[in-house]
Amino acid sequence: MFKKLSFVALLMILWASCNKKNPEQNKKEARENIEASKVKMVELEAIVLNGSVDSAQFRAFIENLNGILAKYERADAYAMRGWAKYRLNDKPEALKDFNKSLEMDKTTLVALTGRGALNESQGDFAAALSDFDRAISISAYDATLFKNRAFIKLKMNKNEDAISDYTKAIGLNVVDNAAYFSRANAYVGLKKYDEAKGDYEKAFALNPKNARAFAGRANVFYQKKLFKEAIKDYDMALKVDPNYAEAWRNRGYNKFKINDLESAISDISKAIDLSKDDKLAYQFRADVFSKLNKTAEAQADLSRAK
Repeated sequence: MFKKLSFVALLMILWASCNKKNPEQNKKEARENIEASKVKMVELEAIVLNGSVDSAQFRAFIENLNGILAKYERADAYAMRGWAKYRLNDKPEALKDFNKSLEMDKTTLVALTGRGALNESQGDFAAALSDFDRAISISAYDATLFKNRAFIKLKMNKNEDAISDYTKAIGLNVVDNAAYFSRANAYVGLKKYDEAKGDYEKAFALNPKNARAFAGRANVFYQKKLFKEAIKDYDMALKVDPNYAEAWRNRGYNKFKINDLESAISDISKAIDLSKDDKLAYQFRADVFSKLNKTAEAQADLSRAK
């Protein structure tokens, strides 16, 4: 589903020059700094969303903000510095900057979404929800805000409320495959499998490389005891992502359900090769070994599953 909350409103930061120049020079420099800041923030956030953090670039970004804040305090500059610190996993200092930003301007979206993401990462879902409620009250037409709030509601087991937010996000962006995928997961949590199936199908229709959407529909088929159909969907997921350990594991278990035992062992063993700490995979393989009357192997896997 959803691995991380994404920041929104990254283009709101305005950098200011405090040098003693005439007003026209200041205006020109401000415009140039605004555009440069937009580009840099989008660049850095894209790096993060692709799964990595370039520490050197973030530290340089923080140093630039330190220079600005030494001359002139700005709510948006504190918010961006907090965002950068959060991305470097310096959560205590990030929280200080988010709070300072919101003390200066309670409508700073980067600070609200940043603090909300930080609170969510620390398990304080109520505080995170409060921050995103406030953010949405300020910017009610941002689909990402609704998706982030829905993600938090899922963590709080508020599936119906999460579905409502995902529906609002889809209304604002009807081609967002991630929103359909996440809403499908929420439907599964409520055992509304037909609705989930429809959303998974929309998700992979919009993005045929969304392996997890194929796996999601496979899980729906499994819940309906349609094991052969589930196996076909796991085939599709693995065609897209051959290193998808969970798909190998679950395809193996569906094969176990139709008594294709040797192939089930092969799939689950592949899952274990890819994810050696997957206790559920050991449990599944133990089940297959037991059915094959391979007691020693089953016991060895059960010990690893504990």
